[in-house]
Amino acid sequence: MESPNALWVEYLLQLKKDAEEKGNKNFASTYTKCLRSIKKYPIPFMTAKELVVLDGFGDKICAEVDELHRQFAEEHKISKAKLAQIVGDIPQSWVDVHDNLLQPPAPKRAPKKFTAPKDLVGPTQPMTQNFTQPTHSNSGSKGIFGPEVTLVVDNREISGVGRGKKKLKEMLEKIPQNEFIFNHRTLAISDFCFCRGDVVTIMLERKRIDDLAASIKDNRYKDQKKRLNQTATYTPFFLIEYKRHTGHMPFSTVTQGIANIAFYNHFKLVFTESMTETCAMLREMAKHIKNFKESQKDDIALGELQAAAERRKPHTKHEQMINLFQCFHGMTLSKAVKLAEDVGHLHNLKHGIEGVVRDKNYLTPAMKKQLTIFFKAHY
Repeated sequence: MESPNALWVEYLLQLKKDAEEKGNKNFASTYTKCLRSIKKYPIPFMTAKELVVLDGFGDKICAEVDELHRQFAEEHKISKAKLAQIVGDIPQSWVDVHDNLLQPPAPKRAPKKFTAPKDLVGPTQPMTQNFTQPTHSNSGSKGIFGPEVTLVVDNREISGVGRGKKKLKEMLEKIPQNEFIFNHRTLAISDFCFCRGDVVTIMLERKRIDDLAASIKDNRYKDQKKRLNQTATYTPFFLIEYKRHTGHMPFSTVTQGIANIAFYNHFKLVFTESMTETCAMLREMAKHIKNFKESQKDDIALGELQAAAERRKPHTKHEQMINLFQCFHGMTLSKAVKLAEDVGHLHNLKHGIEGVVRDKNYLTPAMKKQLTIFFKAHY
């Protein structure tokens, strides 16, 4: 069988066909996008709600699929969960993978040892000493790691409200400079960046379980993965930090989101159980930075990465409105900004563009005429 999610694929094909028959090209295109996404996914989904982690799916589409699933289950007088396995003809090995993902994490315990990810080439030495009591002095000597290895941390990870941020900064500041140089600035992409010299080597996006659940809900999850994939020269890492609380989102959805990162986006995953273990992991990674070997697109400096990430950062609706107004002849940036502030939201233009621009002395008569003709045609 080509896909472990054949049942969900069948529902989407039905929804796409209905949209095409009604002449709704936009909906049909959305269902096509969803079909491409789910056909690539190697792990079975047992409920429609879990589909939200895939590209193209939202609450509305998940609800439509779930309704078709409910109707089909009632017709065959079987539970929805059992139907997903039987009708989809899902191999038991795939079901086992899904069940393992849904197992709750082991109880939180103090970290004793930490092993570097297999992708980091070189001999691995377990971290057995206490992180807050390093054996080397902060002398600034080159040591075995070299001063060119720098860990750049996003300011938002170590400053602001919360004891955890302050604790993380204190831990990182105690690391000897002969392991790596700790630096911090506002990063446009990722939370941690390892650099050799000024060249970015490893990018890590840190997510606590509760933050991951929140980012799935507000779509930051998809946007961050997209921007990381567009800007990273090496395969990015997602660092998942354990926390039992997941908000109102089912734990199964969160675990599917984690699996999506590995199997669909092909990013690398690192799991830690606490902030202390996260710091220990960063120290262990730094040991192997020089031996880290992986094919990359092109070396990129941190400054270039920042600029590239900013260009790919999604615009707010307010910024999009400013860009729209700048398309009109004679409209300068300052006038576009002022007009966007006066309008507030494009929805307000439905009540009449003439009333909006009539008393705007900073607009020329020609600009007012252009705006009136354009928005009358579109609203």
